[in-house]
Parts: sequence; structure tokens; C-alpha cells
Amino acid sequence: ERHPIRHVIGGSKTEMAYHLLSERSGSFLVTGFSESWTDDERDAFILRVDANGRELRRTRYGDARSNIGFVLREHGDGYVMAGWSTDSEERPLIVRIDREGRQLAAHDISTPASARATDLRMLPGGDYLLAGQMADSRDSLEAMVWRTDSAGKLRWQARLGGPGTDRGFAIDVNEAGEVILVGLTTSSPALAQDVLVAKLDLHGNLLWRKVLGGAGYQTGHSVIWGRNGTALVTGYGIIEFHQ
Repeated sequence: ERHPIRHVIGGSKTEMAYHLLSERSGSFLVTGFSESWTDDERDAFILRVDANGRELRRTRYGDARSNIGFVLREHGDGYVMAGWSTDSEERPLIVRIDREGRQLAAHDISTPASARATDLRMLPGGDYLLAGQMADSRDSLEAMVWRTDSAGKLRWQARLGGPGTDRGFAIDVNEAGEVILVGLTTSSPALAQDVLVAKLDLHGNLLWRKVLGGAGYQTGHSVIWGRNGTALVTGYGIIEFHQ
């Protein structure tokens, strides 16, 4: 019987891995944050590990602020990492990286309130499409979609919140230019916390918004477009059964 390979990578403080990307070579890239490299702040990082989980390279991306790497996507001759930076408020962060892990550019997205980016897709022409969340005037959260140019300048933002808490976690776009977002919502008609699914066009116009779930708590955490306009949503939750 084969036992799973397990490696612990980190320092003396907190490390968190959020996203894993497989490479054609068989190695893997892992992004997240570490508190072990600085005294006071969190640094975003990318780890390259081999097929057995052994560390090959570690690169940090930090400055005087806290920086969180939440998702990593392959793009052209390098990668794009998205997450958020924290100074007085949280701001969505985009970092472009070459194949050797060197930082090429970093951009904060200007938002009217504290916000986080939790997923990213690249569009033809170089624009970025991001999913995430932003604080609202009710001390709650709104699910968000942002489109920026290649320098991180905001083209538009779409707010998908209701009277409750709404968070966007994942996003995808198909060849027809249809955008789909998934996350969670406590806004009506949610019974408690349900899966949020919304469809938009590439101009930020909401085409429809649906709440999926039932009694208990459910969250949509990943989405990909399928064929014939269908989409596959995965997530997790607690389902309540009553006899």
C-alpha cells in the first residue's frame, strides 16, 4: 500500500497556501502568504515544488504593507497573481510574474471601499476580469466583478449585492463574452446562506442573478463554463434534514 507524500513548508510563523497551479513539466506553483519573512507584515509568495512536493524555489512579493496572493493564472510567457494588499484599507492587487518568478509589474485597483480580489481571468487584448468582495455602507459585503486594463486601471465595476452579505469567489468567461460569477449570499431569497450565481456581459451589465440552495449553509467556490451555455459550479455546505 502506498502512503501519500506529505511535506511541510514554512517558517516559524503563519503561512497559508490558497491556490495551486500545475505546470506542463510536472511541477506545481503554490501561492498564498507568509508571516515568516518580515517582522510585522504578511508577504505574498509563490512556491515551486516538484511532483513529490519538494520545494524547488520560493519567491516573496512584499513591501511595507501586507500582501496576500490568493489565485495564480498562467498568462502568455508568465503568470498573473491576484489577491489584495492592506495599508489603511484592503485593495485588490494584481502582480505580473515571469517564468522565473521575477516580478514584472504590480497594480493596486482603486476602489471606493475596502475590497479583496479572489479570482482572475485574462481577456483578449490584455484586460483583466476579477471577482471578489467589497465593504458597503451597511458594514456588510457586496459581491463584486471588476474589469481593468493591463495596467490595473479600472474600466468598470459591477456590484452584485443585496440587503444581506454577498461575496464573490470565482469567475469564468466563455468565447461568447459571457461572464459567470459564483459565491455566497444571505440576501433574499436565500434561506440562510446560499450559493450565489450571476451572469454578466463584458460591459458589466447584469443579465441574471440566481440563488441556489436550501435549508442550511451553502457556498459556491469554483465555476467553469461548459458546453452549450451550461456551467459547472462546485462548493460546500451544510444541509439540514428534518424528519
